[in-house]
Order: sequence, then structure tokens, then C-alpha cells
Amino acid sequence: MVRIFASRYLSLAPQDLRITYGLGGKPSLDFANIRLQFKMSHSESLALYGFAVDSMLGVDVETIRILDMDSIAQTFFSSESHCLSQ
Repeated sequence: MVRIFASRYLSLAPQDLRITYGLGGKPSLDFANIRLQFKMSHSESLALYGFAVDSMLGVDVETIRILDMDSIAQTFFSSESHCLSQ
């Protein structure tokens, strides 16, 4: 997906883009004088891609997981039923 999105920004064919991986496995475009930066993040079925020209950027996406909803409900919610009427 990064190749496809970046190729549109750079007006190049996706197969002409080389992606290298630095420390910690961080991907980057391997071109001299390239001004396009990209970041990506994923969690379960969600993915986020960010692109910027001449700017640093960061992106993050996380799936919210509530593991013990019954315990949370018992701790924070009243067992009494309240109705609002006009």
C-alpha cells in the first residue's frame, strides 16, 4: 500500500520505489533528494498511513480493548435503573 500511495504523490510507478528498513524495522523511501516522508501504523484490522512533504510526522492507531466489561460495569455503574422523564 505504501508503494501505491507514495507513487501517486511522486508521479512514479510503484515498482520504481525502493523501500528500505532502518533501525527497529522502520521503513523509508530510498531515493536521493526525496522530500516525501511517510509513516504507517496498524492494529488488528485498522491501518493508518500518513504522508508529508518537507515535514516530519508521526502516526499511531490502536484498537481499544476492554477485556472485562462486567467488572468495569459493576465497579463504575449503579445497579439501580433510573429513567429521565419530562
